[in-house]
Amino acid sequence: MQDVATSHRDPDPTTPRSAPPHGASLRPAVLVVWPCIAIIAALLLATVVGIVLPVRDGPPAVARVFGPYLVLAFVAAAPMLFLARGRERRMLAVLVVLGLGVTLLRYPPIGHTTVRAADPTATPVTVATWNLEFGQVASDDVARMLTEHAPDIVSLQELTPDLAAAIDADPVIRARYPWRVLEPSTSWDGMGLLSIWPIEDPVTDSDPPLISAMVLLPDGQRIRTLAVHAPPPRWGPSPVSLVAYESGRRDGALQRLRARIEPDLAAGTPLLLLGDLNLTDREIAYEDLTPGLIDAHHAVGTGMGNTWRPFTMEVIPAGLLRIDHVLTANDLEPLWIAPDCTPVGSDHCLVVAGLELGEPRDRGVASTAAMGSA
Repeated sequence: MQDVATSHRDPDPTTPRSAPPHGASLRPAVLVVWPCIAIIAALLLATVVGIVLPVRDGPPAVARVFGPYLVLAFVAAAPMLFLARGRERRMLAVLVVLGLGVTLLRYPPIGHTTVRAADPTATPVTVATWNLEFGQVASDDVARMLTEHAPDIVSLQELTPDLAAAIDADPVIRARYPWRVLEPSTSWDGMGLLSIWPIEDPVTDSDPPLISAMVLLPDGQRIRTLAVHAPPPRWGPSPVSLVAYESGRRDGALQRLRARIEPDLAAGTPLLLLGDLNLTDREIAYEDLTPGLIDAHHAVGTGMGNTWRPFTMEVIPAGLLRIDHVLTANDLEPLWIAPDCTPVGSDHCLVVAGLELGEPRDRGVASTAAMGSA
């Protein structure tokens, strides 16, 4: 037999190599696309659960709090469609479209604008609420801001002893607000109530921190006024999610606040509740608190009306969430509301609102009391 010699030839470098089977190698884009799919799916699930179920805690509650901003997450995920292929692209496209649809329908990021004409027969009342971030606002800035906006009734939260003493000694504030109830504290629960009109029968409480009093208007009508500061929800990591949100302490305080105002609501007493409630209008506790009350922003507000931003963003003259509220009832109607987020040291904006108190119906009208300082 003739031996047949076999020869080995190197492959021609110009000959294209066949591509590896699909999935045989891990594309670098997969390391980005699949985590993105997982995050978007988790956000969508939390959002839907928060909408469908009355969830007060955990990721679904966080989705309620930041509802209008969730659309940004789904928009940010859209460019990943250019990196994804096949099944990945289809999954991501469905999640993005569903996420945008759900969030835009349930939490539209653009607020509303309402204009309401004043009643010439009603008594105008301008009010303000301001969380001073534990004394971070100087008394000169407090005096300047209050002088600029000239509210008739002011609710102050996180009032420290030093700032209370400075406010009490400031000639501008003393002249503008001869009636003052100051309950400072070295913790977060310091409160203050200022008024250009007599403050009658002030009562304080600690759960939640508040000052409740009757404010006597020049025409003899009275407004039940509550300056309030609800405790914040607890944030932090949990064993089941990266974000834990526990609202039980706050919600319990708001339930007690609701019980306190029930008699005035039932009696038809003009009611004014203003302060930092640490609560957005998208949460279950808001629905529990507000039946029978008028939210000034909902009635006459412009845009989203945000009143708070983290302390790291205090230099920005705008808010991130609306957690400071002006609520009214029983012939006390809002005309306008406007947060002033001028950076002066606080993470909260000064919220000023114009109200009017209509003619008394079945309400008793007391005679005007002589002016005196509380």
